[in-house]
Amino acid sequence: MDKAKLIEILLDEQVDDATRDDCAIYLSEFIDDKVVSALISVANNLKDEKMVRASCGESLAENWIRKNQINYDVLNSLEEPARTEALGILRHNKPEWYLEYEERY
Repeated sequence: MDKAKLIEILLDEQVDDATRDDCAIYLSEFIDDKVVSALISVANNLKDEKMVRASCGESLAENWIRKNQINYDVLNSLEEPARTEALGILRHNKPEWYLEYEERY
C-alpha cells in the first residue's frame, strides 16, 4: 500500500482500530513531513484508541532513528501512551537520545 493511502486510513476515524494501528506501524517505513504530521495528529488525539496512539509514538521514534535526527519538542508534546512507546524505542535503540530527553524534561 502506498504512503498516501496509509495516511488516509490512519486519519479516518471511521476505520476500525486494528486497521488504523497497522497503518501507523507501516508508516514507520516512510520518512517525510506528511507522515510525521499524521502520526503526531493521531498520537495526540485523545479520542483515538490507546493502542493506535501508542503505535504512532513507536513509528515516530523509528522514523527519528532512521533519519538520525530527533525532535525533542515533538517527543515531549506527545500524549500518553504515544510518548511512553516512543521513549521505549529510543531507550533501546538510541540511549543517548533517551538520556538527553531525560535531562531536558
